[in-house]
Amino acid sequence: MGSSFLITLLFIPDVKYDTEIVKGTKMNYATSEADALDGPMDMDEAKWLVTAMREVADQLSNTDNVSSIVDKVEASLEDPSLTLAGRIVEEATDYDSFLEMGLRLAKEHQEVYLDKPYLLHGFENLELSTQDVLKEAIKAGIKVRIIDSEENVIELSFQGQTEYVKSANMTRLDSLISYFLMENKVATKVLLDDAGLKVPSGTSFSNIEDAKAYYTSLLDKAIVVKPKNTNYGLGITIFRSKPSEEDYIDALNFAYKEDHTVLVEEYIEGTELRFYIQDNQTMAIVERRPAHVIGDGVSTIGELIDEVNKNPLRGRDHKAPLTIIEKGEIETLQLKNYGYTFDSIPEDGKTVYLRENSNVSTGGVSIDRTDDTHEGYKKIAEKTSQLLEANFCGVDIIIEDYTKEPTQDNYGIIEANFNPMIAIHRFPGEGTPRLLGKAMLNQLFPDVYNRG
Repeated sequence: MGSSFLITLLFIPDVKYDTEIVKGTKMNYATSEADALDGPMDMDEAKWLVTAMREVADQLSNTDNVSSIVDKVEASLEDPSLTLAGRIVEEATDYDSFLEMGLRLAKEHQEVYLDKPYLLHGFENLELSTQDVLKEAIKAGIKVRIIDSEENVIELSFQGQTEYVKSANMTRLDSLISYFLMENKVATKVLLDDAGLKVPSGTSFSNIEDAKAYYTSLLDKAIVVKPKNTNYGLGITIFRSKPSEEDYIDALNFAYKEDHTVLVEEYIEGTELRFYIQDNQTMAIVERRPAHVIGDGVSTIGELIDEVNKNPLRGRDHKAPLTIIEKGEIETLQLKNYGYTFDSIPEDGKTVYLRENSNVSTGGVSIDRTDDTHEGYKKIAEKTSQLLEANFCGVDIIIEDYTKEPTQDNYGIIEANFNPMIAIHRFPGEGTPRLLGKAMLNQLFPDVYNRG
């Protein structure tokens, strides 16, 4: 409506005399002070303007939509109760005053916003990490523009400086080769191993038949089967002991759905921590616990999952702090390994894991451990980021005891991520939130936060 009105103004003859400007100003004041149900101050001029708008609408591509809007405007000339002001006045009759109406609406809107406070309302179609960056940018006075909401590409501008950001922390500060190195799990392991950092041993297979044949070489030890190139924990299966050949082949099939090369490597026992590195500094650390439910002695595992998924913090497509727990093939396989199905009823207090990998994007939860982790592991994560020439980097490390000094045998770096999800640090399931969106903007736009 606004655009068709402005276009129409382009075709209206310019005002040539000061008296006309004065008249228009007086009419504006008179209209704003008049009763909302009084109608136009000058009906003839109002109808003339609507006719002009209809002529413009006929020339626009989306004629039906614009014409219908003009129809509503024309109808409101005869019935002022159809205008926005008229509707407010009529609705206000249900209240003692406009103040009461305003307070009631404010409380209703507050309830909506507090229901999911992690959302930036109006931008809900973007992933949560991108929303967090936008929140911080808006608060800092940085101009924002959505370039591609589906791909989470945004434009940020401040005092002549423009930056483009994808998925919250993919920026010009990282080179393309650093992305490729982190995406390729084999390349990551080679670089880190060459530098003397501990990584799990394993073998990669580009042919599924070769991978299947490798089963006879497996020892009776815990293993991980995962795609060479993966994010968000997709296609990863963990076995706590040597699996049956059937389960091993199922895990291979899951992995090959995500990539043409699959890794079979040792599983390192311990607590998995995600280190968020920016500009060679550890900014945040979270412990990630796999998707799980806790039995009550009455409900089936499937029912327990349904109950957990009612948590308003859970959602899909990285648009909530936690992710919906699925009942898919991988969850079915993991339950089978523990002797369960979705119809099993675990005893009261029994923790049942639906996944072995602890990615929040596959239903896990995050717990802030930034202040609890030994400085030595922070140095290891920072060295990992430096070796991969990364500015923004997520480093996943399995640690036997993250409060004690590292040795060569009590940890293992399992992967690095070029697109670490900052929302798991901003909205941890437990612990202190870390404002990584603000930290990212501070590096891109140092002048914003150094204005005194």
